[in-house]
Amino acid sequence: MSYRSEVTLIKSIVTPYINVIDVILAIATYKSAINEELASLFTKLSITWLTYDLIWQHRLLSCNN
Repeated sequence: MSYRSEVTLIKSIVTPYINVIDVILAIATYKSAINEELASLFTKLSITWLTYDLIWQHRLLSCNN
């Protein structure tokens, strides 16, 4: 077996694994980005909810006084 055919054989064996690893990394990166976006969204929602809650409590206290 010549060097060139050995390299071709090795490439043909290794390439599918590299492609699978690339897909797994892409999915992991995509999920990580989604998780970061969701965390950011939930943080914004909780800050908004806290703000409205504080405003509502302030209005209730203002009405009682």
